Amino acid sequence: TSLPLSTSPNSQSHTQLRSYSVRSGIMSVEETIRQKLEAAFSPDQLRIVNDSWKHSSHAAMREIGGGNGETHFFVGIVSRAFEGKIPYSPSLLRRHSPQGTLARHRLIYATLDEELKTGVHALQLETRTPAEVEARKGNSGETS
Repeated sequence: TSLPLSTSPNSQSHTQLRSYSVRSGIMSVEETIRQKLEAAFSPDQLRIVNDSWKHSSHAAMREIGGGNGETHFFVGIVSRAFEGKIPYSPSLLRRHSPQGTLARHRLIYATLDEELKTGVHALQLETRTPAEVEARKGNSGETS
């Protein structure tokens, strides 16, 4: 089943960055993020996109010499750990509830605290429960 979350185009720069980190034998920030999120949330689905290549020319990156090159990520995660932390308020006809989204994001920020303190500059998150994914499939007529 594909992850029904936003997509980001692959780039040669992104591929080169990932290849370098894997070949060097040093765990990349992306790999560390994956390990920590898998351990903390036992996700049904997890998608991590390293978007750092899009931001390498930004002033903040130039100022720190580019750091380790892994600073911007998209994380799409589907986990039962988010149950009870609903991003929508049924009483408001499914209008967005910042409290639910904030609770989910805080869980992820706490899990990735060290990475956020030591170089990860931006983290775009999409968090869902398995039930939300199924409901979305039902509403759109999607199949696995």
